[in-house]
Amino acid sequence: MRLLKTTNNIMPIQFISIFYCLVFLSCNRSEKSVNKDVNSSNQSITSTFQVSDTLQNIFSKIDFDKAIAYKIDDNPLIPLFDLKKNILRKIYGQVTLDSNRIQELNIILTDTTTFGSTIPKDFYTEFIIIFYTRNQYVQHLEISLTCKAVFATFRIPEIDKRQYPDNGLTKNGLQKIRSFLLKIGATP
Repeated sequence: MRLLKTTNNIMPIQFISIFYCLVFLSCNRSEKSVNKDVNSSNQSITSTFQVSDTLQNIFSKIDFDKAIAYKIDDNPLIPLFDLKKNILRKIYGQVTLDSNRIQELNIILTDTTTFGSTIPKDFYTEFIIIFYTRNQYVQHLEISLTCKAVFATFRIPEIDKRQYPDNGLTKNGLQKIRSFLLKIGATP
């Protein structure tokens, strides 16, 4: 009888351990080397941007007056939004992006070296940028540093140029996204 009580107490711990191991393993695939043109890893991030022939504004088709970046709980068992597009997950921090930060994000997402690595099947949103018009949800961009991937409700041509699963963040792209998140005050 005593053994059964001990086993029942351990079961939740074992379940949690197995769950986190699966999350880690599903997001921890090897990255294909795509960026052969980057001279060294010591270069500043801005000097490694290789923007397409003409700089595209991927946000130009989104009618928004405000963009807010949120650091959220990455629990995939909790839906991201409710039916009214309110965030359901715990928010750990938020920051409103000004036009300079939007332009910087645009440069990162249109850089030809940002995407091209293999991504896992699973996706765990850690950061989300929501675009609003008059405080109403319009579009959003999800970022997973763990899974090295980005998901958007709008088109990102550099992702569209690649086929799944080879449309994840490269090492260079991950570094640029991480740097961007640190600049805006989000702690990855």
